Amino acid sequence: MNRHRIIFCQFFACVLASAALPCLGQNDVLDRVSREVCLEIGVRAQITGLDDITLATTQGDGESGATYSGTDTFFLESNAPVRIFISAAPINNGLNTLPTEYLIDGSSDLLETAGAGPHAGSHSINIQAQLGSISDQLAGSYSSTLVITVVPQIPVVSHCTETQVISEPVLEESQAETILEIEAKLVEDQRSSAPNPAALPPWAYRIMEQPQADQMFPYLAEYRQWLDGQLPILSAQAESWWLFPVDSRLLEELGIEILNNR
Repeated sequence: MNRHRIIFCQFFACVLASAALPCLGQNDVLDRVSREVCLEIGVRAQITGLDDITLATTQGDGESGATYSGTDTFFLESNAPVRIFISAAPINNGLNTLPTEYLIDGSSDLLETAGAGPHAGSHSINIQAQLGSISDQLAGSYSSTLVITVVPQIPVVSHCTETQVISEPVLEESQAETILEIEAKLVEDQRSSAPNPAALPPWAYRIMEQPQADQMFPYLAEYRQWLDGQLPILSAQAESWWLFPVDSRLLEELGIEILNNR
């Protein structure tokens, strides 16, 4: 009898405990907040595996019409469709230049990755230079700088609503005056009928004023012609003409650092 009384009391206590709790349904929710969780992954690309390239010829060493060639491979990885192009000055020794051809995968100086997604693949750089007559070029070492640039094929639109505040760098008074002068020059050029100049680093105008600047930078002459309206299209190399000095020591003499501006 005591056992049944204990079981009944336990059951009665459970019923009371259940009755004390309210029965919440969906219509009884007092508050609900919805917020977007957002993350933006920027476009990234990386080139690895490319080494210095030495050109060689299978016949002779400097005979008339000799062709020098060389190749190397690199691995391109990106998280979006990208376009890659070559910027390079002709191979030269500072005074003499050789007709030089730079190709990606042996076909063009421009390559666009296929599809609308990421890319991971190996590609080749093919370089060929040809001599003229024996007396057309001086004997010695010839070289150039090869730059491979990767840019997105499509613009990336941010879907996150948060506004990012980017702090402007603090400029010295002399730097600020120089930038204001450059901006004024760009506005003046935009108002003229001549084609607008490509955006130049602040110190590039100082290079253009140097004596024999066109001989120091092979693509500067093409840039001047385009700036004057003599050429309808500006090549990618000439658009960044300051990256291709015939001798990097020229920049050191001018006290110009471009490594952080490439």
